[in-house]
Amino acid sequence: MIDEKWRTSDYLIIREPDGVHCYIALDDTSTALLPHRVRHSPDGFEYGYSGSGPSDLARSIVAHFYAVTDADLDTGWWREKYQQLRDKVIASLD
Repeated sequence: MIDEKWRTSDYLIIREPDGVHCYIALDDTSTALLPHRVRHSPDGFEYGYSGSGPSDLARSIVAHFYAVTDADLDTGWWREKYQQLRDKVIASLD
């Protein structure tokens, strides 16, 4: 199940001419670009299905939200967490 804390953070996922980007809401007026934690998709983020681009998007959000390292993300619990986010949220985005 997706952690209830997901609802307290704002991530804005936008398809732009140069690809899909995810922005983090820092406050009411500013955002920061979510760094791409490359593992599955060297070409960048994607959404709307359960492939490599959505996997990296979910992985990068989990890494930011929980402040975990790449090494942590490749272990069981963290891997399950980002796969759940990918499958339940990111894959269903239009």
